[in-house]
Amino acid sequence: MTSDAVSSLLQASSDLLDDYRAGIWWPTSHEQTVVTGLFRAGLFTARHIHGYRQLAGETTLSKGRLIGALQPAEAVLDAHDTTDGTPAHAALDRFQMLIDTLATDEQGHSIRPSRQELHVRGTITLTWDAGLSRIPLECPQCHARTNATLTVTDGSVTYTCSAQHTSPDHRLDAESVEAAIGSMLGFHRVLGDLALPGAPSPTPS
Repeated sequence: MTSDAVSSLLQASSDLLDDYRAGIWWPTSHEQTVVTGLFRAGLFTARHIHGYRQLAGETTLSKGRLIGALQPAEAVLDAHDTTDGTPAHAALDRFQMLIDTLATDEQGHSIRPSRQELHVRGTITLTWDAGLSRIPLECPQCHARTNATLTVTDGSVTYTCSAQHTSPDHRLDAESVEAAIGSMLGFHRVLGDLALPGAPSPTPS
């Protein structure tokens, strides 16, 4: 017997995939955040899904059709036999196809996730004037300079140090961080140092 969760996941995934390919639905930037995270996870688990369901309750993510499919996905992963040939495996396979299709931008909508992260093991240096001016970033609380995370959320950037102190920095440019992420072909971790163009100076009024 097919459970309600399995049926719901299969139906939702199929409907979303069909509507996306028909050009009548596409993910919001908030939903694309979920897509990107699950795609990067590869073989995602119930814990991955649960994490994004929790984020959906925060201001950084809005409700949507894709967000609504996370509940049955978590239920299927958490309490069903998902081996080959089972209804649960078929439903998850359809959900995975949906995530892969959206992540690879099959229809060319070029939707940016509302939230992206870049982990840098080395030092992050901001540059201006074609690299002539250079300032290394450091945590304003503990002055750590390595193993930091840059997070872009709806056009704003924060810096999180290795001790998990998070702070905004007006010198960080969201477009520069997004460009660096986009150039890494799906990898969101830099093993060494990273140089980024700093934010343009405000134009005098």
